[in-house]
Amino acid sequence: MRLGRLFLSIAMLAFVLSGCLGIQTLKKPDFDKVNSWVSQQQFGKALQHLNNARTSHYNTELESQLNKVQQLAFQYDKDQSRIINQMINEHRLDEARDLLAASLSAYPKGEHLQLTKKRLVNIQSTQISRLQAQQLLAKSEWLLKAKKIQKSLLTIKSKAGTNQEELVVSTTELQETAAELYHLGLKALQKGDLDLADSCLTVSNKLYKRNFTTAAIARLNQLQQIERERQQVIENKQQAQKRVIEIRVAKKKKKQLIFKQQEFDALYYKTHRLIKDNQLTAAQDGLIKLNQLLPGDPKLEDLNNTFAIKLPTHIKALVKRGKQLYINGKIQKARDIWAKALKLDPDNRPVIENIFRADKVLLRLKELEKKK
Repeated sequence: MRLGRLFLSIAMLAFVLSGCLGIQTLKKPDFDKVNSWVSQQQFGKALQHLNNARTSHYNTELESQLNKVQQLAFQYDKDQSRIINQMINEHRLDEARDLLAASLSAYPKGEHLQLTKKRLVNIQSTQISRLQAQQLLAKSEWLLKAKKIQKSLLTIKSKAGTNQEELVVSTTELQETAAELYHLGLKALQKGDLDLADSCLTVSNKLYKRNFTTAAIARLNQLQQIERERQQVIENKQQAQKRVIEIRVAKKKKKQLIFKQQEFDALYYKTHRLIKDNQLTAAQDGLIKLNQLLPGDPKLEDLNNTFAIKLPTHIKALVKRGKQLYINGKIQKARDIWAKALKLDPDNRPVIENIFRADKVLLRLKELEKKK
């Protein structure tokens, strides 16, 4: 009994010692090595090292480092996936494959990269299926023509009583080609490539009719109908959105037109009053704005005509008034009056000459003033 207890104590002591030794042999996280991997964008190795160390050496420093590397890895995953998907969209598949392989090597568990890999595999699989289908469809076209010619040839020989020769197109060859097309069509059907499925299954059925091919075609017709309905829903939705946008634009234009009309009406009556009171200089600015706001408004024609009729008389009056001021020695005032006339009629040569003469006099007077 005592001997058994002794052995039990020894065994427990050995277990405890082995556990202590085991703990001592566990390696602590090497942050320098982790930083080196991160700088090389080897996020898979860095994360694996940190997660392994986390099981026995959990602390705040390790947790902080792990969060940092996870964030960098997540961003790397997104950025690389975006670049690779762009390459795929531009049909640069070889470059996309190479970059994807390198990116997965750096971060094998990247979720975005894994999804991109599935997309690339599906595209490659579809390309292979299409190439195989094109090859078989070309062969099938030849078989169908040969079968038709062979049938006509046998009919002619039978009527002529000529010995029938060995068949050029065997039933076995037709069956095998039909079966290959059926399987390609079924694969395309499963992937949702309805156009390819339609080509393969239709020609397969022409080569050799079988119940399962007919059933696959029936399923294809159902899916095509569903797709047509789906496309119709999308088109209806787009049309509805387009109508909503058109209605919004029309309402906005109508609202803008109302504001323009209100602004036009207020400015029209103001300008009309100015023209009536022979204040043509002030009326000119209003008239320009009116013609910009609603150039086709019928009321503008009369207003423009009235302004044009009054303009020559008004300019003559301004010129005459300016001359009187000039004679009376009020050169600056005379110049200001002629400037108003020039604004109304920029090509009026006598007005331009009067202003030029007034400027010379004003300059001379200024020089005399300085000498005093």
